[in-house]
Amino acid sequence: KVAVEKATKATKPTDKNGRHDIFIEGLLDNKIAWVISIENKLQGAVDREDQMNDYAIDLKNYVSESYFLIYLPIFNNNPPEISISEEEWTKLMTKKKAMVLSASMIIQWLDNTIIIAPAVKQFCNDFKKFLSEDIMGNTQNSNELIECLINNDKALF
Repeated sequence: KVAVEKATKATKPTDKNGRHDIFIEGLLDNKIAWVISIENKLQGAVDREDQMNDYAIDLKNYVSESYFLIYLPIFNNNPPEISISEEEWTKLMTKKKAMVLSASMIIQWLDNTIIIAPAVKQFCNDFKKFLSEDIMGNTQNSNELIECLINNDKALF
């Protein structure tokens, strides 16, 4: 099951009035076997006090061991101290219960993934461009039109 914060009926609240941005439950025999929470900071949202710490505690309430917390910032930054202490975040990462997954890491992963289906490949290329340009603020200058005009004098007409 997947719950997304924007969909009011699918929101997964925490004990402290927070809401998981993306909450994924794995069910086995109609019981929760594992959970994943993704905290999306790609649009520049600011962490609230104890936010990631609250999410980690909340995940343990669902399943004591089979949980994972993903912090999704624009750049490869750990959550700030206001959200979770560096010591607690390091403990979670050491226990393989949490990770940072930045926009550049997603781009790198997609670059290293073999994609054969043309439509999926196009979607992934568009997604990488969106992450790079719209989220990370990178721009690329392209001389493709100028080169086309120079190499083909009829192209202008």
